[in-house]
Amino acid sequence: MLAKNEQGLNSKGVGFICQWASNRKKHLEWRGKYYRDLRKGINDGLDIADLVNNLRPHFRHLISWADSYNDIIISDENILGWPLGHYILDNKNQQNFAFYPAAQAVFRALRLELSAIYDDVSFCVINRKWEQLSKSIYKDWLRKYFPLHCESEGKFISLLESSGSIESFNDFWNQVLGLHDVTIIPYSKTVNQTMTIDLCGRLGISMDFQDDYSKTLNASFSDDFVEKLIVLHPFLNSDKERYSESEIRTLKRVLCSNAPSSCEILIGPKEVEDKTRSLIKSQNILEAK
Repeated sequence: MLAKNEQGLNSKGVGFICQWASNRKKHLEWRGKYYRDLRKGINDGLDIADLVNNLRPHFRHLISWADSYNDIIISDENILGWPLGHYILDNKNQQNFAFYPAAQAVFRALRLELSAIYDDVSFCVINRKWEQLSKSIYKDWLRKYFPLHCESEGKFISLLESSGSIESFNDFWNQVLGLHDVTIIPYSKTVNQTMTIDLCGRLGISMDFQDDYSKTLNASFSDDFVEKLIVLHPFLNSDKERYSESEIRTLKRVLCSNAPSSCEILIGPKEVEDKTRSLIKSQNILEAK
């Protein structure tokens, strides 16, 4: 919602930095460089002080994008690190099973850079229960890596749990509870305007917000759609490593509707698409409309 209301925030003297904001391209380029140093620090086993020193220049640069505003909001769901189960910097040989192991260093580096400019610095962290989070992570993983791998939700979550992810998840929240400047917000408060209004209240501003929650990326990945994707996977074009959001929408149109649709780019020649449709229908996976 904040990205949808970026201009309104700017008009109130608040700079907004987010991968979905107007600075998206610059933000993604920044994140790539930041992630490389973050990964190196974790892999090299740097102590917190050294990792903080390595991360501070990245945050100093990020904050400078909003230096013409009185206040700043930074919104980045992956600023603490990689989601569980995802590939670190898209390296298919390095899958992440640790829940934000460098969180303390990230908080400290951000705090130091922000407090050098702003009098009041605070962090908000969204808390989701393990059952909700792991299901969402699975759908995000499937959306990003579907052409390469396609496994069931149960198998994916079992891999996380057998790799120590739950213990890492619990350790993270125990650490966060001890930080005086961190507010923990239940996920339920993010699905309406509650959190956004609270954030603006902290900055002493009020706004009429445009609500845009109908367009969240993972919301379209229903269990039914996931089941169809798994059946489709053997027929995919093997040259595709990753699908864009528009290509995912094309797949959903093909799988969840009897309306004619062309997706040769995704699953090869038209004959393959026809065979795929027949297979899906024969297994009663394509719903009758």
